[in-house]
Amino acid sequence: MDEATEHETRLAIRMVYRVVFFAFVLYFATSLVVHEDARLAWYGRSEVQTDELVARGGRRMYTTTHHAWHLDRDAVWGDRPVVWITGSSITREAFDADLLRRDLAARGLDWGVEKVAFDRGAPLFSWAMLDGMDIRPGDRVLTSVHYDNFRADWLDYIGGFHVYLNHILRPRHLFQVQSLPWADRLEYSLASAPPATFHRAREPFRDGLEGWLQYTLGRTPRRDGPPTIEPPKPFTMREQVENFRELDRTSKLPLGPEELALRDGQVNHDALHAFMEEVRALGAEPWVLFLPPSPEYYERFERGLFSTEFHRYMRAEFHPYVRMSPQPQRNYTDYKHVNLHGRPILTRQLVQLLATTPLGESPVPQPKGD
Repeated sequence: MDEATEHETRLAIRMVYRVVFFAFVLYFATSLVVHEDARLAWYGRSEVQTDELVARGGRRMYTTTHHAWHLDRDAVWGDRPVVWITGSSITREAFDADLLRRDLAARGLDWGVEKVAFDRGAPLFSWAMLDGMDIRPGDRVLTSVHYDNFRADWLDYIGGFHVYLNHILRPRHLFQVQSLPWADRLEYSLASAPPATFHRAREPFRDGLEGWLQYTLGRTPRRDGPPTIEPPKPFTMREQVENFRELDRTSKLPLGPEELALRDGQVNHDALHAFMEEVRALGAEPWVLFLPPSPEYYERFERGLFSTEFHRYMRAEFHPYVRMSPQPQRNYTDYKHVNLHGRPILTRQLVQLLATTPLGESPVPQPKGD
């Protein structure tokens, strides 16, 4: 290599170093501005995204969902064992944590109760949430399942992960999702890399910035701020509305045996196994609960009478597997969620099971299945 060529090479290398250095500085500076509590991030955050921030441990919280990641267990529960209730909105509406704790105490069981359940909280997300829960030996960790969790096309069925990827899942969880392209798994894994708050907030921050620019240009009216979070209230009979039977809300609900994937490789199947293994490794006891849908669900959406085989498989594969008792249609607000009338009934069923089942044993007798 002649002297001129060597000089040009050195200059090129220095230029690359400078570009990398300034890119790093820009990235670091941006991460200081783009974070979960940034005004533009809150402005751009949707109701769903705010819900997930709540579940992940943000500034606001639902009254029925404790900040599992920020819980000072010793200060709240001392040395008491804790019943952890995880799962979906079906689970959230099914159990009253305060009633559960009071009724257990009335039976001489001084246990803490923590409910961490939120919209679309399938087994994959219950498994991921274990990372932030202070689970100890002697606890019971409950999660729920539903038929829809085991659809072969589950990822398409839920419409993609949305912001769950940025707030809950980690690379070890993502790589279980075989239906997610490798490029997406790698990209979404960045949500765990420092600065994690930047990755979690960049999408709503971008939407917020776009919204402010649109307002500045006079193209859209100003929005006063981010969606407000109101404490959730259990569904009531009055809140049962006819539009939950409309086509756009029910077109995806029909299900038959050919659409179920009760096997290794299905994301929630694998995640449920991982959930149970990790809970046991922590010295706690996992329970898998099935919360029956309304009677009308079976009439309208069960094709091929798959439910009997489903429960036979689940009981053999996941132990203990508990089928809660079905309820009349009037105790449901839609096809899957119970209302204020159904919630205390399911809560007291669970109290009975917890109170009469010694640690290490299966709940017997189980409530009559649907």
